[in-house]
Amino acid sequence: MNKSRAMLFSAVLLTVAFVGTSMAGTTVSFMAASDTSEQRAVFGSYLVSLPMLGFDTAISVSNVLMAPDGIDVAGGAYEGYNKMGTLEIYLYNRDGMMTMHVTSMDSPGTGLTDGMLDRGETYTVLLSEITGDMDFVGYGWVVANFDGVAGTRTVFGPGFSQHGDMTPPASHHGAGIKMMKMDMDDMDMDMDMGMDHE
Repeated sequence: MNKSRAMLFSAVLLTVAFVGTSMAGTTVSFMAASDTSEQRAVFGSYLVSLPMLGFDTAISVSNVLMAPDGIDVAGGAYEGYNKMGTLEIYLYNRDGMMTMHVTSMDSPGTGLTDGMLDRGETYTVLLSEITGDMDFVGYGWVVANFDGVAGTRTVFGPGFSQHGDMTPPASHHGAGIKMMKMDMDDMDMDMDMGMDHE
């Protein structure tokens, strides 16, 4: 790719970044629920990994169920709440193809304990560590198998950086996104439908 095409592509990328994430960091919850469930999720509206152009996204996810006295997180860490667990990362590329990563003992990034995120811990990973050499421009969900999660994402590249909260933080309305339980047949059908976009 010659220099002028690379500069034009970077300009288009920056324009899409600012238009696509104008709501990042607002106080409006996204599908917030007021009760606990087995999972919570945060949403990243704009994630990028373009290794050949030097663009990547730093993702940070925290288990916020450890907090000072007097701070009520996700309705309070009462008995019966899931206080630690794995993370499921669902990435949807601009062509609709989904990539999924479930954290384990050998997951990329730092901050996990045996593949799980415990109270007070923060997991950090580069998107390129999950997607490898694949070009990715799209959005993603981070589903936490515990009851209080918050996250951020920072898209960066040559001379460019854009930071934003993954929404909703656990503090919004005392909850994150309430996840619906699906049986495996429904999940397989959804994944097959996603693979039809080529």
